[in-house]
Amino acid sequence: MLENIHSVENEDSVDSEAKAGGKYKWKFTAATLSVGLDYVLKKRDYSFNVQEVDDGQLVTLDDLFSIFNVDDQRLAGFVQWGVDVTDSTKVELGVRGEQTNLEITSTVAGPVADAAAALSTLGLNVEGNQIDVDNDYFELNPTAHIRCDATDSLQLRLSPAR
Repeated sequence: MLENIHSVENEDSVDSEAKAGGKYKWKFTAATLSVGLDYVLKKRDYSFNVQEVDDGQLVTLDDLFSIFNVDDQRLAGFVQWGVDVTDSTKVELGVRGEQTNLEITSTVAGPVADAAAALSTLGLNVEGNQIDVDNDYFELNPTAHIRCDATDSLQLRLSPAR
């Protein structure tokens, strides 16, 4: 059965994602105020190894494998204020804040770990063939949008954002 097989690659990946959120909008005579909150949790568990035929049997090679787990959590909130300047012009100003917590744990083959050790200046914690990344950060992203209906069929938009 294994006469024509030299090696077998085994790969397994399990992904999951959960989302929750909500927003509320208040309407005034010529303006709107919107606030919202979103939460996202993503997980991925992955493994890979190679088996070669040795004396008619499949044997797992210890130095050619990779296992990693990723946990990515994001919490984002926003506030947006919209004003009808004229019947044809609307201005929206807002800000979105996003907190991200990212954790990656990986066990890799020796040659990959040696290469990753050279990248430790990028925030990788390398110990033997174990690589850990723990990156927590907050970003604040302001936005501004201006929409002008020049004619019934022509709309002009300006949207500076970060």
